[in-house]
Amino acid sequence: MTPNYFTLSLALLSVMDHFGWTEFAFIYSGDESAERCPRAVFDNSKFTISFSTMWRNDTEAEMRLVLSELSQRARIVVLCSSTPSIKRKLLLLARDMGMISDEYAYIISDLGTAGYISDVDSLHNRTIYVWEDQNVPADGRDKDAFEAFQKTFVLSDVSDDSRTSVGFSVFSDDVQKKMKQPPFSCGVSCDKGSGWKVSLLAGQLHDAFVMDATVVNQTLAAGRSYRDGSYMFNQTAGIYEGLLANITIAWDGARIPVFSFFSINHDDFSPLTIARVIMDSKGENAKYESTFNSMSEATVIWHGKPAPKSVPDCGFKGCPPLFIVAYGIYVYSGIGVACLLVAFVILIIIHSVKARAREIERLDTLWKIPYATLRKVTHKQSSFTSNLSEASSKNIELKSETEKMCFFYYGKEPLMGFKHQAILKYEKFVNEEFRKMRQLEHDNVNRFFGVSMDSGLSYTLWRYCARGTLQ
Repeated sequence: MTPNYFTLSLALLSVMDHFGWTEFAFIYSGDESAERCPRAVFDNSKFTISFSTMWRNDTEAEMRLVLSELSQRARIVVLCSSTPSIKRKLLLLARDMGMISDEYAYIISDLGTAGYISDVDSLHNRTIYVWEDQNVPADGRDKDAFEAFQKTFVLSDVSDDSRTSVGFSVFSDDVQKKMKQPPFSCGVSCDKGSGWKVSLLAGQLHDAFVMDATVVNQTLAAGRSYRDGSYMFNQTAGIYEGLLANITIAWDGARIPVFSFFSINHDDFSPLTIARVIMDSKGENAKYESTFNSMSEATVIWHGKPAPKSVPDCGFKGCPPLFIVAYGIYVYSGIGVACLLVAFVILIIIHSVKARAREIERLDTLWKIPYATLRKVTHKQSSFTSNLSEASSKNIELKSETEKMCFFYYGKEPLMGFKHQAILKYEKFVNEEFRKMRQLEHDNVNRFFGVSMDSGLSYTLWRYCARGTLQ
Protein backbone atom coordinates (compact mmCIF):
# COMPACT_ATOMS: atom_id res chain seq x y z
CA MET A 1 0.00 0.00 0.00
CA THR A 2 2.67 2.44 -1.06
CA PRO A 3 1.49 6.02 -1.71
CA ASN A 4 2.12 7.53 -5.11
CA TYR A 5 4.81 10.04 -5.99
CA PHE A 6 2.31 12.83 -6.53
CA THR A 7 1.46 12.84 -2.83
CA LEU A 8 5.17 12.65 -1.97
CA SER A 9 5.70 15.75 -4.12
CA LEU A 10 2.97 17.60 -2.24
CA ALA A 11 4.49 16.55 1.09
CA LEU A 12 7.92 17.75 -0.05
CA LEU A 13 6.57 21.15 -1.05
CA SER A 14 4.84 21.49 2.32
CA VAL A 15 8.24 21.00 3.98
CA MET A 16 9.76 23.62 1.67
CA ASP A 17 6.96 26.03 2.47
CA HIS A 18 7.34 25.55 6.23
CA PHE A 19 11.02 26.51 6.20
CA GLY A 20 10.59 29.28 3.63
CA TRP A 21 12.59 27.51 0.93
CA THR A 22 11.52 28.53 -2.57
CA GLU A 23 14.47 27.18 -4.57
CA PHE A 24 16.06 23.76 -4.39
CA ALA A 25 18.07 21.24 -6.36
CA PHE A 26 16.85 17.77 -7.25
CA ILE A 27 19.41 15.04 -7.91
CA TYR A 28 18.93 11.31 -8.28
CA SER A 29 20.79 8.16 -9.18
CA GLY A 30 20.65 6.61 -12.62
CA ASP A 31 20.06 3.25 -10.93
CA GLU A 32 16.53 4.30 -10.05
CA SER A 33 13.50 3.86 -12.27
CA ALA A 34 13.32 6.46 -15.02
CA GLU A 35 9.94 7.63 -13.74
CA ARG A 36 10.42 7.12 -10.03
CA CYS A 37 12.46 10.10 -8.89
CA PRO A 38 11.49 12.83 -11.41
CA ARG A 39 7.85 12.30 -10.46
CA ALA A 40 8.69 13.03 -6.83
CA VAL A 41 8.72 16.79 -7.47
CA PHE A 42 5.45 18.29 -8.59
CA ASP A 43 5.56 21.42 -10.71
CA ASN A 44 4.39 24.40 -8.65
CA SER A 45 4.83 28.06 -9.65
CA LYS A 46 5.63 29.01 -6.07
CA PHE A 47 8.78 26.90 -6.10
CA THR A 48 11.75 26.71 -8.44
CA ILE A 49 13.93 23.71 -9.13
CA SER A 50 17.15 25.62 -9.71
CA PHE A 51 19.14 22.51 -10.59
CA SER A 52 18.05 19.02 -11.58
CA THR A 53 20.23 16.21 -12.84
CA MET A 54 20.93 12.50 -12.69
CA TRP A 55 24.34 10.93 -12.27
CA ARG A 56 24.49 8.12 -14.80
CA ASN A 57 27.01 6.01 -12.94
CA ASP A 58 28.22 5.89 -9.38
CA THR A 59 31.84 6.82 -10.02
CA GLU A 60 33.48 9.45 -7.85
CA ALA A 61 34.25 11.64 -10.87
CA GLU A 62 30.60 11.67 -11.97
CA MET A 63 29.33 12.49 -8.48
CA ARG A 64 31.93 15.22 -7.98
CA LEU A 65 30.85 16.85 -11.23
CA VAL A 66 27.20 16.83 -10.15
CA LEU A 67 28.03 18.28 -6.72
CA SER A 68 30.32 20.92 -8.19
CA GLU A 69 27.60 22.16 -10.54
CA LEU A 70 25.02 21.96 -7.76
CA SER A 71 27.10 24.17 -5.42
CA GLN A 72 26.78 27.02 -7.92
CA ARG A 73 22.99 26.74 -8.12
CA ALA A 74 21.43 25.62 -4.83
CA ARG A 75 21.75 25.14 -1.08
CA ILE A 76 18.64 23.04 -0.42
CA VAL A 77 19.16 19.62 -1.99
CA VAL A 78 16.55 16.92 -2.54
CA LEU A 79 18.17 13.50 -3.01
CA CYS A 80 16.45 10.46 -4.44
CA SER A 81 18.35 7.20 -4.08
CA SER A 82 17.24 3.96 -2.48
CA THR A 83 20.71 2.43 -2.21
CA PRO A 84 22.39 3.12 1.16
CA SER A 85 25.94 2.79 -0.18
CA ILE A 86 25.27 5.38 -2.89
CA LYS A 87 23.83 7.87 -0.41
CA ARG A 88 26.85 7.34 1.84
CA LYS A 89 29.30 7.83 -1.01
CA LEU A 90 27.59 10.99 -2.24
CA LEU A 91 27.45 12.62 1.18
CA LEU A 92 31.08 11.74 1.91
CA LEU A 93 32.06 13.48 -1.32
CA ALA A 94 29.90 16.46 -0.36
CA ARG A 95 31.73 16.62 2.96
CA ASP A 96 35.11 16.47 1.24
CA MET A 97 34.05 19.31 -1.07
CA GLY A 98 33.01 21.56 1.81
CA MET A 99 29.30 21.17 1.09
CA ILE A 100 28.33 19.89 4.54
CA SER A 101 27.93 23.21 6.31
CA ASP A 102 25.26 25.36 7.94
CA GLU A 103 24.40 26.73 4.48
CA TYR A 104 23.24 23.35 3.17
CA ALA A 105 20.27 21.10 3.91
CA TYR A 106 19.81 17.67 2.30
CA ILE A 107 16.40 16.00 2.12
CA ILE A 108 16.34 12.29 1.23
CA SER A 109 12.89 11.99 -0.33
CA ASP A 110 11.48 8.67 -1.48
CA LEU A 111 8.73 6.13 -0.90
CA GLY A 112 9.44 2.97 1.05
CA THR A 113 12.74 4.41 2.23
CA ALA A 114 13.71 3.29 5.70
CA GLY A 115 15.63 6.47 6.45
CA TYR A 116 18.88 5.95 8.32
CA ILE A 117 18.52 2.22 8.92
CA SER A 118 20.33 0.30 6.22
CA ASP A 119 19.71 -3.20 7.54
CA VAL A 120 19.29 -5.28 10.70
CA ASP A 121 21.89 -7.86 11.66
CA SER A 122 19.64 -10.40 13.37
CA LEU A 123 22.52 -12.77 13.98
CA HIS A 124 24.27 -10.22 16.18
CA ASN A 125 21.09 -8.38 17.16
CA ARG A 126 22.48 -5.14 15.75
CA THR A 127 21.05 -2.31 13.64
CA ILE A 128 23.15 -1.37 10.63
CA TYR A 129 22.98 2.33 9.81
CA VAL A 130 23.35 3.95 6.42
CA TRP A 131 26.63 5.68 7.32
CA GLU A 132 28.33 2.37 8.15
CA ASP A 133 30.50 0.92 5.40
CA GLN A 134 29.56 -2.69 4.64
CA ASN A 135 32.46 -3.33 2.27
CA VAL A 136 35.36 -5.57 3.20
CA PRO A 137 37.75 -4.05 3.95
CA ALA A 138 35.91 -0.95 5.22
CA ASP A 139 37.18 2.52 4.33
CA GLY A 140 37.32 3.64 7.97
CA ARG A 141 35.24 6.75 7.32
CA ASP A 142 32.06 5.91 9.24
CA LYS A 143 32.65 8.88 11.56
CA ASP A 144 32.94 11.26 8.60
CA ALA A 145 29.84 9.76 7.02
CA PHE A 146 27.87 10.14 10.25
CA GLU A 147 28.93 13.79 10.40
CA ALA A 148 27.61 14.26 6.86
CA PHE A 149 24.29 12.52 7.56
CA GLN A 150 23.73 14.87 10.50
CA LYS A 151 23.00 17.56 7.90
CA THR A 152 20.27 15.48 6.26
CA PHE A 153 16.56 14.91 6.68
CA VAL A 154 14.35 12.07 5.48
CA LEU A 155 10.87 12.47 4.03
CA SER A 156 9.18 9.11 3.60
CA ASP A 157 6.01 7.19 4.21
CA VAL A 158 8.11 4.79 6.30
CA SER A 159 9.82 6.09 9.41
CA ASP A 160 12.77 4.52 11.20
CA ASP A 161 10.71 4.06 14.35
CA SER A 162 8.29 1.71 12.57
CA ARG A 163 10.79 -1.14 12.93
CA THR A 164 11.07 -0.65 16.66
CA SER A 165 7.35 -0.20 17.37
CA VAL A 166 5.59 -2.75 19.57
CA GLY A 167 3.02 -3.44 16.87
CA PHE A 168 5.64 -4.30 14.29
CA SER A 169 7.51 -6.55 16.76
CA VAL A 170 4.34 -8.52 17.54
CA PHE A 171 3.56 -8.76 13.82
CA SER A 172 7.11 -9.98 13.10
CA ASP A 173 6.90 -12.70 15.75
CA ASP A 174 3.49 -13.78 14.48
CA VAL A 175 4.73 -14.05 10.89
CA GLN A 176 7.72 -16.08 12.02
CA LYS A 177 5.50 -18.59 13.83
CA LYS A 178 3.18 -18.99 10.85
CA MET A 179 6.11 -19.42 8.44
CA LYS A 180 7.14 -22.51 10.38
CA GLN A 181 3.68 -24.02 9.93
CA PRO A 182 2.29 -25.72 6.79
CA PRO A 183 2.25 -25.08 3.95
CA PHE A 184 5.58 -23.20 4.31
CA SER A 185 7.17 -25.32 7.05
CA CYS A 186 10.23 -23.07 7.01
CA GLY A 187 11.87 -24.73 9.99
CA VAL A 188 15.26 -23.69 11.37
CA SER A 189 16.01 -21.38 8.44
CA CYS A 190 13.28 -19.04 9.69
CA ASP A 191 14.89 -18.63 13.09
CA LYS A 192 16.20 -15.18 13.93
CA GLY A 193 19.48 -16.79 14.86
CA SER A 194 19.81 -17.82 11.22
CA GLY A 195 19.40 -14.23 10.08
CA TRP A 196 15.69 -14.41 9.31
CA LYS A 197 13.75 -11.16 9.57
CA VAL A 198 10.50 -9.68 8.34
CA SER A 199 10.83 -7.25 5.46
CA LEU A 200 10.16 -3.62 6.28
CA LEU A 201 7.52 -3.58 3.53
CA ALA A 202 5.75 -6.63 4.93
CA GLY A 203 3.51 -4.26 6.85
CA GLN A 204 2.27 -2.74 3.60
CA LEU A 205 1.55 -6.21 2.20
CA HIS A 206 -0.44 -6.89 5.37
CA ASP A 207 -2.44 -3.68 4.88
CA ALA A 208 -3.13 -4.54 1.23
CA PHE A 209 -4.57 -7.94 2.19
CA VAL A 210 -6.68 -6.34 4.94
CA MET A 211 -8.13 -3.82 2.49
CA ASP A 212 -8.76 -6.45 -0.19
CA ALA A 213 -10.42 -8.85 2.25
CA THR A 214 -12.61 -6.07 3.64
CA VAL A 215 -13.81 -5.00 0.17
CA VAL A 216 -14.43 -8.63 -0.86
CA ASN A 217 -16.53 -9.24 2.27
CA GLN A 218 -18.54 -6.06 1.60
CA THR A 219 -19.07 -7.13 -2.02
CA LEU A 220 -20.28 -10.59 -1.05
CA ALA A 221 -22.52 -9.13 1.65
CA ALA A 222 -24.13 -6.93 -1.00
CA GLY A 223 -24.87 -9.99 -3.14
CA ARG A 224 -22.36 -9.00 -5.81
CA SER A 225 -19.67 -11.17 -7.34
CA TYR A 226 -16.11 -10.78 -6.10
CA ARG A 227 -15.16 -10.99 -9.78
CA ASP A 228 -16.88 -7.65 -10.44
CA GLY A 229 -13.76 -5.50 -10.44
CA SER A 230 -15.53 -2.23 -11.29
CA TYR A 231 -17.94 -2.61 -8.40
CA MET A 232 -15.18 -3.54 -5.97
CA PHE A 233 -13.04 -0.59 -7.10
CA ASN A 234 -15.91 1.82 -6.45
CA GLN A 235 -16.22 0.37 -2.93
CA THR A 236 -12.52 0.80 -2.16
CA ALA A 237 -12.60 4.38 -0.82
CA GLY A 238 -12.69 4.42 2.96
CA ILE A 239 -10.70 3.97 6.17
CA TYR A 240 -9.15 0.61 7.10
CA GLU A 241 -7.38 -0.64 10.22
CA GLY A 242 -3.78 -1.16 9.20
CA LEU A 243 -0.88 -2.77 11.00
CA LEU A 244 0.55 0.39 12.56
CA ALA A 245 -2.17 2.96 11.85
CA ASN A 246 -5.43 3.48 10.04
CA ILE A 247 -5.27 3.49 6.24
CA THR A 248 -7.22 6.01 4.19
CA ILE A 249 -7.94 5.17 0.54
CA ALA A 250 -9.07 7.95 -1.80
CA TRP A 251 -11.78 7.70 -4.45
CA ASP A 252 -9.21 6.80 -7.11
CA GLY A 253 -7.80 3.87 -5.12
CA ALA A 254 -4.68 5.74 -4.04
CA ARG A 255 -3.60 5.57 -0.44
CA ILE A 256 -3.79 8.86 1.50
CA PRO A 257 -0.52 8.63 3.37
CA VAL A 258 0.93 10.23 6.45
CA PHE A 259 4.52 11.14 5.72
CA SER A 260 7.24 11.36 8.31
CA PHE A 261 9.83 14.13 8.18
CA PHE A 262 12.64 13.18 10.49
CA SER A 263 16.32 13.50 11.21
CA ILE A 264 18.69 11.68 13.52
CA ASN A 265 19.33 12.06 17.21
CA HIS A 266 23.03 12.74 17.57
CA ASP A 267 23.27 11.05 20.95
CA ASP A 268 21.87 7.57 20.40
CA PHE A 269 21.21 7.41 16.61
CA SER A 270 17.47 7.15 17.26
CA PRO A 271 15.10 8.81 14.77
CA LEU A 272 14.16 12.39 15.61
CA THR A 273 10.69 12.99 14.23
CA ILE A 274 10.40 16.64 13.26
CA ALA A 275 6.96 16.67 11.67
CA ARG A 276 4.14 14.65 10.18
CA VAL A 277 2.79 15.64 6.80
CA ILE A 278 -0.92 14.88 6.63
CA MET A 279 -2.77 14.62 3.32
CA ASP A 280 -6.42 15.59 3.00
CA SER A 281 -9.08 13.00 2.19
CA LYS A 282 -8.69 13.62 -1.54
CA GLY A 283 -4.90 13.43 -1.48
CA GLU A 284 -4.60 16.86 -3.07
CA ASN A 285 -3.28 19.00 -0.22
CA ALA A 286 -0.53 18.38 2.31
CA LYS A 287 -0.43 19.89 5.79
CA TYR A 288 2.85 20.16 7.69
CA GLU A 289 2.37 19.44 11.40
CA SER A 290 5.52 20.15 13.40
CA THR A 291 6.23 18.28 16.60
CA PHE A 292 8.10 21.34 17.93
CA ASN A 293 7.19 24.97 18.44
CA SER A 294 9.25 27.60 16.64
CA MET A 295 11.62 28.13 19.58
CA SER A 296 12.25 24.43 20.11
CA GLU A 297 12.58 23.86 16.38
CA ALA A 298 15.40 26.42 16.14
CA THR A 299 17.20 24.74 19.02
CA VAL A 300 16.61 21.07 18.23
CA ILE A 301 16.86 21.12 14.44
CA TRP A 302 19.29 23.97 13.75
CA HIS A 303 21.11 23.89 17.11
CA GLY A 304 20.55 27.58 17.73
CA LYS A 305 21.90 28.66 14.34
CA PRO A 306 19.90 30.28 11.52
CA ALA A 307 18.15 27.86 9.19
CA PRO A 308 19.72 27.51 5.73
CA LYS A 309 18.33 29.78 3.03
CA SER A 310 17.36 28.93 -0.53
CA VAL A 311 19.79 31.58 -1.71
CA PRO A 312 22.58 32.58 0.69
CA ASP A 313 22.90 36.25 1.61
CA CYS A 314 26.02 36.53 -0.53
CA GLY A 315 24.79 34.32 -3.37
CA PHE A 316 26.00 30.88 -4.38
CA LYS A 317 29.57 31.98 -5.03
CA GLY A 318 29.97 33.28 -1.50
CA CYS A 319 30.55 36.72 -0.08
CA PRO A 320 33.16 38.78 -1.89
CA PRO A 321 36.35 39.03 0.16
CA LEU A 322 36.78 42.07 2.35
CA PHE A 323 38.54 44.93 0.63
CA ILE A 324 41.52 44.58 2.92
CA VAL A 325 41.74 40.85 2.11
CA ALA A 326 41.40 41.27 -1.66
CA TYR A 327 43.66 44.28 -1.99
CA GLY A 328 45.64 44.02 1.23
CA ILE A 329 49.00 43.72 -0.53
CA TYR A 330 48.33 46.93 -2.45
CA VAL A 331 46.94 48.73 0.59
CA TYR A 332 49.86 47.76 2.78
CA SER A 333 52.32 48.57 0.00
CA GLY A 334 50.69 51.98 -0.44
CA ILE A 335 50.74 52.59 3.30
CA GLY A 336 54.39 51.57 3.39
CA VAL A 337 55.29 53.92 0.54
CA ALA A 338 53.26 56.72 2.13
CA CYS A 339 55.00 56.15 5.46
CA LEU A 340 58.37 56.25 3.73
CA LEU A 341 57.42 59.47 1.96
CA VAL A 342 56.16 61.01 5.20
CA ALA A 343 59.31 59.91 6.99
CA PHE A 344 61.42 61.31 4.15
CA VAL A 345 59.54 64.62 4.25
CA ILE A 346 59.87 64.74 8.05
CA LEU A 347 63.61 64.08 7.76
CA ILE A 348 63.91 66.81 5.15
CA ILE A 349 61.98 69.21 7.38
CA ILE A 350 64.10 68.29 10.41
CA HIS A 351 67.25 68.66 8.35
CA SER A 352 66.03 72.01 6.99
CA VAL A 353 65.12 73.25 10.46
CA LYS A 354 68.48 72.18 11.84
CA ALA A 355 70.29 73.67 8.85
CA ARG A 356 68.36 76.90 9.30
CA ALA A 357 69.20 76.91 13.02
CA ARG A 358 72.88 76.32 12.22
CA GLU A 359 72.80 79.09 9.63
CA ILE A 360 71.18 81.49 12.10
CA GLU A 361 73.76 80.49 14.68
CA ARG A 362 76.54 81.10 12.15
CA LEU A 363 75.11 84.48 11.19
CA ASP A 364 74.75 85.37 14.87
CA THR A 365 78.42 84.57 15.46
CA LEU A 366 79.27 87.14 12.80
CA TRP A 367 77.80 90.03 14.78
CA LYS A 368 78.32 88.64 18.28
CA ILE A 369 81.98 89.67 18.64
CA PRO A 370 83.85 88.58 21.77
CA TYR A 371 85.77 91.45 23.37
CA ALA A 372 88.88 89.28 23.50
CA THR A 373 89.08 89.29 19.70
CA LEU A 374 89.27 93.09 19.59
CA ARG A 375 92.50 95.08 19.88
CA LYS A 376 92.03 98.57 21.22
CA VAL A 377 93.94 101.31 19.27
CA THR A 378 95.91 104.16 20.89
CA HIS A 379 97.61 107.15 19.20
CA LYS A 380 101.02 105.52 19.59
CA GLN A 381 100.05 102.30 17.74
CA SER A 382 101.75 102.68 14.44
CA SER A 383 100.30 99.37 13.37
CA PHE A 384 96.98 101.00 13.20
CA THR A 385 98.03 104.02 11.10
CA SER A 386 100.25 101.95 8.88
CA ASN A 387 97.27 100.28 7.42
CA LEU A 388 95.64 103.54 6.53
CA SER A 389 96.25 106.07 3.80
CA GLU A 390 98.27 109.10 4.63
CA ALA A 391 95.17 111.28 4.83
CA SER A 392 93.34 108.80 7.04
CA SER A 393 96.29 108.49 9.39
CA LYS A 394 96.37 112.16 9.93
CA ASN A 395 92.65 112.18 10.67
CA ILE A 396 92.88 109.26 13.15
CA GLU A 397 95.84 110.74 14.92
CA LEU A 398 93.68 113.71 15.55
CA LYS A 399 91.02 111.41 17.06
CA SER A 400 91.11 110.13 20.58
CA GLU A 401 88.92 107.84 22.67
CA THR A 402 85.98 109.69 24.03
CA GLU A 403 83.30 108.94 26.54
CA LYS A 404 81.11 107.49 23.79
CA MET A 405 83.57 106.20 21.20
CA CYS A 406 86.75 104.18 20.90
CA PHE A 407 88.69 102.39 18.14
CA PHE A 408 89.57 98.70 17.63
CA TYR A 409 91.17 96.26 15.31
CA TYR A 410 89.07 93.17 14.49
CA GLY A 411 91.58 91.09 12.69
CA LYS A 412 92.82 93.51 10.07
CA GLU A 413 89.62 95.51 10.02
CA PRO A 414 89.77 98.89 11.77
CA LEU A 415 86.56 99.45 13.66
CA MET A 416 85.06 102.26 15.63
CA GLY A 417 82.96 101.33 18.59
CA PHE A 418 80.18 103.20 20.28
CA LYS A 419 79.89 102.72 24.00
CA HIS A 420 76.56 101.86 25.62
CA GLN A 421 75.82 101.60 29.31
CA ALA A 422 72.65 99.57 28.71
CA ILE A 423 72.85 95.78 28.40
CA LEU A 424 71.17 94.51 25.24
CA LYS A 425 68.90 91.45 25.50
CA TYR A 426 69.37 88.89 22.77
CA GLU A 427 65.75 88.55 21.76
CA LYS A 428 64.53 87.04 18.54
CA PHE A 429 63.56 90.24 16.79
CA VAL A 430 66.78 91.99 18.02
CA ASN A 431 68.95 89.17 16.71
CA GLU A 432 67.13 89.21 13.39
CA GLU A 433 67.69 92.98 13.10
CA PHE A 434 71.41 92.62 13.81
CA ARG A 435 71.73 89.82 11.25
CA LYS A 436 70.18 91.99 8.57
CA MET A 437 72.42 94.93 9.54
CA ARG A 438 75.51 92.67 9.42
CA GLN A 439 74.67 91.52 5.92
CA LEU A 440 74.11 95.03 4.60
CA GLU A 441 77.17 96.27 2.68
CA HIS A 442 77.36 99.27 0.34
CA ASP A 443 79.98 101.79 -0.70
CA ASN A 444 77.88 104.63 0.64
CA VAL A 445 76.96 102.91 3.90
CA ASN A 446 79.19 102.64 6.95
CA ARG A 447 79.09 98.89 7.47
CA PHE A 448 77.84 97.47 10.76
CA PHE A 449 80.18 94.79 12.11
CA GLY A 450 78.54 93.67 15.30
CA VAL A 451 78.13 93.95 19.03
CA SER A 452 80.47 93.13 21.90
CA MET A 453 78.95 92.77 25.35
CA ASP A 454 81.33 90.66 27.44
CA SER A 455 83.64 93.45 28.78
CA GLY A 456 81.32 95.24 31.17
CA LEU A 457 80.31 97.77 28.51
CA SER A 458 78.32 97.23 25.39
CA TYR A 459 79.95 98.22 22.12
CA THR A 460 78.33 98.57 18.73
CA LEU A 461 81.08 98.15 16.18
CA TRP A 462 81.22 99.82 12.78
CA ARG A 463 83.83 99.89 10.08
CA TYR A 464 86.12 102.85 10.40
CA CYS A 465 85.63 105.16 7.40
CA ALA A 466 88.99 106.38 6.16
CA ARG A 467 87.35 109.30 4.39
CA GLY A 468 85.41 110.30 7.41
CA THR A 469 81.73 110.20 8.13
CA LEU A 470 78.95 112.56 7.46
CA GLN A 471 78.56 114.81 10.44
